Amino acid sequence: MIVTHRKPIDISSIPKANREWFSIIANMTNQFCEERLDDGYAEICQHVAGKLARKRDNKVTRGKKEIWAAGIIYAVGQMNFLFDKSFEPYQSADDICQYFGTSKSTTSQKAKLIQDLVGMDDYWDPEYSTPHMLNNIR
Repeated sequence: MIVTHRKPIDISSIPKANREWFSIIANMTNQFCEERLDDGYAEICQHVAGKLARKRDNKVTRGKKEIWAAGIIYAVGQMNFLFDKSFEPYQSADDICQYFGTSKSTTSQKAKLIQDLVGMDDYWDPEYSTPHMLNNIR
């Protein structure tokens, strides 16, 4: 996937202990986005994974990676109306959870934690908006 409106993730900015975690999570979110969404979503999910991986708090790298990947997509999806059938692309929360084999309640709780950890605004935040959303707002 190509990073379009953000700088590529500088792997050296991620603590060595978290680099493998970042790589796995980024690959998982990229695969989902490649199969079901678009490059804009992949870029933002990678950006979020990078911000999480830079945290020195080890709770970020604990737990099932599938839940982290699903939570990232869920959090980014909420910001970009992914769950609204009138928007393209569309995926339901159930679609994300089924893909990663996670429960909806666990995934939504992880998404809320992710939003808090990276400082994602509750309503609209250009840092976490897809290029499509940014173009429609301007």
